[in-house]
Amino acid sequence: MFYDFKVSAPPSYHAVYFAGEVERIIRRKKISSLTIVIVPDDNKLLVSRKSREKNELPDEENHEWRLRNLVISSFSLLTIRPEIFICRTRKRAAQILRYLPGQVYPQNYTVRFPDRVEKGTVLKQRLSREIRGLLRVSEAALLNASKWFEERKCVNNKISLTLRESSFSHSRNSDRKEFIKIALYLKELGFSPFFIPDTESIEVDELENAAPVFHSAAWCFELRAAAMQISQLNVLGNNGPAVLPLYLPDCNYMSFGFIDAASKFDLKWQMDYFGLNESLEGKYLGQGHSLVAEPVSLERFKKELKIFIDNKWVKPEN
Repeated sequence: MFYDFKVSAPPSYHAVYFAGEVERIIRRKKISSLTIVIVPDDNKLLVSRKSREKNELPDEENHEWRLRNLVISSFSLLTIRPEIFICRTRKRAAQILRYLPGQVYPQNYTVRFPDRVEKGTVLKQRLSREIRGLLRVSEAALLNASKWFEERKCVNNKISLTLRESSFSHSRNSDRKEFIKIALYLKELGFSPFFIPDTESIEVDELENAAPVFHSAAWCFELRAAAMQISQLNVLGNNGPAVLPLYLPDCNYMSFGFIDAASKFDLKWQMDYFGLNESLEGKYLGQGHSLVAEPVSLERFKKELKIFIDNKWVKPEN
């Protein structure tokens, strides 16, 4: 299989869509071994794309960091462990294709140009039952995440709160103050909330005063997935990790701020692109999956939480 940056964004959670499609092919064709070839977008270095992060590191280092910790790590959720080639040029990818043993899918690799590999062109075509549970967390990741919860005494009724605090597109960032209010409210109700910060989150002491912060889950892909899988409910802003609960088994979530206030596209266009109706419901969203157009706030969260509890979408403890 080919992960081609010519038809994808810079290294990001779009890799989860790719992993989900690979897993569908693995199961449909009953594949027992897999090779993934990561292809750059031209014959320059793989790191030629500019990074989204705005920090003191050069684009090359940011790109490599995200490639290793997001794209490649997402392949750990497949049912078989793939062989991975990272090609520095498209010419090198073509050379590797000649020598790969066995059956190659697709047999004749030709780049097509969908409108980027994301919800509008992948999930829109899928039913929830086709994708839910496609990706699986390893027992090792579940064990290590469980140990973290035990050490922080987050034993019962765990709810993850995932922040978006990126230097890329500030308008979509989470309102930290509202997330802190939600954490304190959940504690009053007897839940055990915890934060998964953004990779660019700073001054996390403010968060730790309200609830434990799972720092390792920010960059360790499998720990993030395991934490979400274990949780009774996941609450997120409008950011990349929101795709994970769609593919994990029995992983309920609510995502706020779906509509980007600074977007150049109107609501009608976005609903059509993502395959949603007037209630922001799509075929790929199952029971216990909810998109909320407006940004996160404690008052709106209370309304959503009541709906989830009434529908028994807050998972019981195992």
